[in-house]
Amino acid sequence: LVAIQFHTVLCPEAQRKGMVLTMDQKVIILIDTGIDKSAFEDCIVGGIHFFAEDHCIRCDEDFDDDNGHGTACAYIIKSIFPSAKFYVIKALDKHSETIYPVLEAALMHCLDVEYNVINLSMTILDGKTTKELESLCKQLQFSGKIVLSSVCNGCKESYPASYRSIIGVRG
Repeated sequence: LVAIQFHTVLCPEAQRKGMVLTMDQKVIILIDTGIDKSAFEDCIVGGIHFFAEDHCIRCDEDFDDDNGHGTACAYIIKSIFPSAKFYVIKALDKHSETIYPVLEAALMHCLDVEYNVINLSMTILDGKTTKELESLCKQLQFSGKIVLSSVCNGCKESYPASYRSIIGVRG
């Protein structure tokens, strides 16, 4: 089992899913709009940027935050867990939007990195999901990754937080 200590709101769902809550993992994979590199320069262990261009999914090393949401999430995580470090995956644009193939590429990339805790402070707003996304989330779980995803405020069900392989966080 992968061990993690995070905000206490996660405890009931994490325990129900059989996860042990202690701190072995110090690096959080932050999938969001990026991060302010100057504000977190001592806390970044790496990063990548996935985006769609010319009907293809591309990547580069520009994971600077051009929206502020990813940076705000990093500040919240640091307030709870001051020794956290971040591997940043920029998958949301300056409007905090993305498309399924970009999100799926970001999550697939997580299978290849050594870190096990993935933070997704996002939800799919159209109420739809794909079998590929759900399958990928299961694959992450089976590979030992813990994925935390926000639940859409005011919604009973949102994705990917509603998948059985994900820990949904209501804020």
